[in-house]
Formats: sequence, structure tokens, C-alpha cells
Amino acid sequence: MTISITIELEEKDTGSIYNKVINQVEINLLTDIMRLSNYNQSKAATILGISRGNLRTKLSRHFGTKYNAQSLTYLSGITEVGGCVR
Repeated sequence: MTISITIELEEKDTGSIYNKVINQVEINLLTDIMRLSNYNQSKAATILGISRGNLRTKLSRHFGTKYNAQSLTYLSGITEVGGCVR
């Protein structure tokens, strides 16, 4: 799996570069792993090596409390999504 990101940085962003990069990487990683696992949280958590509860916390933080396949698509730019996050 290859993940690539582009982050637009401005001179005023000097103190927040780390958080911006980590957040964007985590969003891309979660989106790709959820897609790879056909939106099965247990499988996705196993692939990532984290608990399902930790995965749910991360999904909620980045995609809101009503995260689903459509919210993952909207935020990550994926154009084709099947299944649903439960």
C-alpha cells in the first residue's frame, strides 16, 4: 500500500506543522484501511494493530460521530466506496 499526501503550508503555520501532517496522514491511513477491510472495524483494527475502541475514537475524531462510508469518501477524496461503517 502506498499513501501519499500533499499539505499546503504557510509561513504562519510554523508551530502547527507536526499536527497538520499527523492529522492528514491519519485521515488517509484510516480511509485506506477502512476501504481495504470493506468497512469492517474489527478487521481494520487488526490490520492497524489497535483496539476496535481506539479505531472508533479515531474515526469519530476525524469523521464525526455519524461516520459512514460517505463521510470517509467526502473527507478523503475517494471516489468509489462500497459498504458502510457500523
